[in-house]
Amino acid sequence: MSRVLFWCDAFWPLIGGVEVLAARVVVALAQRGHELVVIADQQANLEPREDFQGIAVHRAPFLQVLAGRRMDALIDTRERITAIKREFSADVAWVYHINLDVMFHLMTPSAVPARTLCTVHGAFAEGTLGRETAYGRV
Repeated sequence: MSRVLFWCDAFWPLIGGVEVLAARVVVALAQRGHELVVIADQQANLEPREDFQGIAVHRAPFLQVLAGRRMDALIDTRERITAIKREFSADVAWVYHINLDVMFHLMTPSAVPARTLCTVHGAFAEGTLGRETAYGRV
């Protein structure tokens, strides 16, 4: 089976469409024998590292770091994500929802040479699929 790095901007116990679907997807993959690690934005005072049904969940304050505009915080967060990616050594990175946090995934491509799968929730606005956009790069 494969090792899947599951990247989602928000994850359980937060409640919403993407969060609930993401929780179901990772559990289903684990039940089928895949090894998973979840990386999500750290929201609502959630712990930076916890387990969800035996699956490691790492949270980083992506949106807070971007809003704070501090280079040291950005570098620290990028290094933490690089370390998680290297330690896990995924076969595939699954970006489950594109938001600003995906920038940290795109900033760490050399951490692990995994292919990226992207699930898009919602409609595409005209001009959003070009190679210079997040959709085009993932």
